[in-house]
Amino acid sequence: MNGLSRNSLPPGSSADTNAASAAHRARAALVGALFLTSTITFAIGSAQINAYFDDASKGRGALAVGVLLEAYTALAVVGIALAVLPLLRRESRQMAQGYVALRSGAPIVPIVLGGNHELFLGRRIIVRILPPMDPRELARPGTGDVALAPGSQEERAAAHRLVEAFHAQTAAEVARAHRDAEPPPGHRKRGLRLTKMFR
Repeated sequence: MNGLSRNSLPPGSSADTNAASAAHRARAALVGALFLTSTITFAIGSAQINAYFDDASKGRGALAVGVLLEAYTALAVVGIALAVLPLLRRESRQMAQGYVALRSGAPIVPIVLGGNHELFLGRRIIVRILPPMDPRELARPGTGDVALAPGSQEERAAAHRLVEAFHAQTAAEVARAHRDAEPPPGHRKRGLRLTKMFR
């Protein structure tokens, strides 16, 4: 008897591998569907909007349809970034976050923590919120207001620049927060096992 039932397979077993593969395929199918539909809706939506402004007799119905299709396109682009986030995290968690920031275009609000690298009883933790950052500005040069093709080399390079610029602009604040959180010399650090518990 090996003590294992069919419902309690060890990690890394074929069942785990099959489940991971199925999840990977489902996510890939979702990304593909979002990419195809967003491409189609963008083309149709743009045509409807242009047709309305070229010929007002088309009526506002064409404009409304075009705007709705363009709205779906924008949501689908963000959806693609969120769908591939778990896949990108396997390679680089920071790059994955860079892609999401670049795709969404929403301002990045840095939250700096100081003192969280070593936890013990009575530990002082500093939390500082920095001014919002524009992901497009962080991704310059080479990005500007130009739309980047999803999955292109240009988008990958822009995500790299974004991550590097973000770290460069926040590094000093992170170091200062850690310095300010340090206890005075000679302070006894009790309960250091908390560091391992929360990592």
